[in-house]
Amino acid sequence: MTVAVITVSGEPDPCLTSSIWTDGDGRSINCHVNYDKCDRYMEPGWHRVQSESGQNLTMPTFPVPVYSCGTKYPIWLKGDHPSLSDDIVDRVACVTSLSSTCHVSYQIRIKNCQDFMAYYLVKAKGCNERYCFGNAESCPQPTTQVPTSLSTEVQVTDTGVTGEPDPCLTSSVWNDGDGRSINCHVNYDKCDRYMEPGWYRVQSESGENLTMPTSPVPVYSCGTKYPIWLNGDHPSLSDDIVDRVACVTYYNSTCHASYQIRIKNCQDFMAYYLVKAKGCNERYCFGDTYECKTTPKSTTWPITTNTGPFDESATFRGSYKVRPDPVLYIAMAVVVIFLIGFAVAILLYIKKCRYVLCIFYSYS
Repeated sequence: MTVAVITVSGEPDPCLTSSIWTDGDGRSINCHVNYDKCDRYMEPGWHRVQSESGQNLTMPTFPVPVYSCGTKYPIWLKGDHPSLSDDIVDRVACVTSLSSTCHVSYQIRIKNCQDFMAYYLVKAKGCNERYCFGNAESCPQPTTQVPTSLSTEVQVTDTGVTGEPDPCLTSSVWNDGDGRSINCHVNYDKCDRYMEPGWYRVQSESGENLTMPTSPVPVYSCGTKYPIWLNGDHPSLSDDIVDRVACVTYYNSTCHASYQIRIKNCQDFMAYYLVKAKGCNERYCFGDTYECKTTPKSTTWPITTNTGPFDESATFRGSYKVRPDPVLYIAMAVVVIFLIGFAVAILLYIKKCRYVLCIFYSYS
């Protein structure tokens, strides 16, 4: 006969049902290697954490610096552990970032099981974020093998809240960011009319992640004639994929045309779903570097490095093809009409003069 043990809160007792994580040594506050680990792909639920030797470990209750616990952004317990007389308690777990000891927080639950603490943990929203446990001095050396008790390996088939592949894992990389700077005032013939629509992250040649400007950019910037800028704010880390409007700057308007794009905050970078520009020369702006390329490299410039199964053939096609400006056609038409009118006026004037002379001679 199976006996189900129920707690005061009416749920199965986590002291009996918690799964065991055995990778506790790699989660130590003193573990400063393997920065690529994260808990974004774990299964939410009740867990107890042990070292490889079987010692039960607890979460640190003080801020842990970045690059600890085998990750870049460690997660620590902001509060005390419950006593044995308590039932299941709610607590807050904080993520340390480069600028804050509690940049993001998660609601977790804990129960004191006398010999160990049971934790109800949720998925981290970003990589690289990871729960910290223990303070072991020893730390596993970097390895490609992940403990079987915890699914922390990056899977490119992971889907977000929207049910689509995670752009943080599948975005292609544009590495021509220096030429897209708001301070780049050369090569005005560039345009994004021939790009492949899809998810992108944009970097400078040095590998720095760049973002779209959120204020109007004047014409003849970003290596083009009509720059495209983000008319709105970037999403926060707690947001999922958001819809935004990108505006095209023109001579008489900062939003002469607009495009619907999508953005996701991937903590270390922004992922953008960009669509083709409808005209040349229109181009998406990124960054404000003063490095700006002055000469085209080729007529077909592959600038994407695919990091996932999507957009494998994405190239920046036609970057250096110059398309005539419609304004040029209008100007040429006006000139032609003016010349025709001028010629007609001359002919009428000559005809009139000849008529006057004829009358003069007839009376003389």
